[in-house]
Amino acid sequence: MASDMYVPSLPSMSHALSASSSMARMTIGAFLVALAFSQLFYGPASDKMGRKKIIYLGAIIYLVGSIFCMFAWSIDTLIVGRIIQGVGTGALLPLSRVIVQDSVSKDKFIQIVSWISLFFMLAPAGAPVIGGLIQTYANWRVSFLVMFILVLAVAIVVFSMLPETHPIAKRNVNALKPKHLISSYFEVITHAPFVIYTFCMIAGFSGLVGFYTVGPFILIKKFGVSPQDFGFFSIAIVGSAFVTRLYMSMISLKKFGTTATLFQGLSLMVIASCILLISSAARYAGSKTLVICVALYAMGGSMVGPTVVGVALSFFSHKAGAAGAVYGFLQMFGLFLVSTVAAMIPEKIVDYSIIIFVMSLTAFTLFSLLTFKQRYLLTNQTACAS
Repeated sequence: MASDMYVPSLPSMSHALSASSSMARMTIGAFLVALAFSQLFYGPASDKMGRKKIIYLGAIIYLVGSIFCMFAWSIDTLIVGRIIQGVGTGALLPLSRVIVQDSVSKDKFIQIVSWISLFFMLAPAGAPVIGGLIQTYANWRVSFLVMFILVLAVAIVVFSMLPETHPIAKRNVNALKPKHLISSYFEVITHAPFVIYTFCMIAGFSGLVGFYTVGPFILIKKFGVSPQDFGFFSIAIVGSAFVTRLYMSMISLKKFGTTATLFQGLSLMVIASCILLISSAARYAGSKTLVICVALYAMGGSMVGPTVVGVALSFFSHKAGAAGAVYGFLQMFGLFLVSTVAAMIPEKIVDYSIIIFVMSLTAFTLFSLLTFKQRYLLTNQTACAS
């Protein structure tokens, strides 16, 4: 919710702080890059000190950042506040997956992560609606007050109800030593399947991240859509992805398996971005075309994201914190690059469509090559064994 609750307020925010639209959009990128880099510390730190202490630290930092944002007097102050929020979120977001990984077996972890992702879909769906209502009846500063209250509530629940899932006996006292850090990160980052699965996830989320960065200016400023209606468009987009994710969790994974499910999702992403690119290049795309194609892209991404996260992290159950940190870093830094490019391009549908088309086609190509290689090796091994 921290990344997109205030999105409907971006045009109003840029006006109130006398900032350009590109500077207002950079508040999203600042949050994501801070979130990306901070995870590289929090993951190993949780391996050494336990999960709960790091969550408390992240919550405190996030609350401080929210206060900065609430009382920001310039766009520079707001960006600083967003960076602080991102540093705090760097502890909260990835450790939620690591805690699950601590508690269950590998196979169960992949299943549970898929279901947890269903609930994570509710936040992107509801946050812009809440933000749109806040902008309509109050102002953008109230969005950061709501974020403050929500994270404070999470911290209280963690303190009172969540047990420590990484006991002292399992902790690695060397986890934060530079030599150990470099060795762990190098092992993870050079694991080709891990990197490819992670890129597929980045491509899956790039549609929504790019839309939330440039979409408000296209729909609200150019097509005259109200901030409240923009929130409802977000519900339609994420709601369709939510239904698709239910299909994936309940039917596709069980009936077709992981590989086929990923091909379905990646194919839908390529098709949706291709339709948007062609229609916008022909100057046919309007607000409805944009929303429909983004919804289709998000549907494909909803099949890719929860599937790849479980598979990617399962490669490194012995280094859950470090692997989760690298995964989170690549995820958020990749999305930061997407949002930064989206913030720099003209506020046109065709430019946005080029970004998501390149991302989806690259992900589809990399995953196809990985699958072909794995099947080729499996065929050779079977032939040698026989």
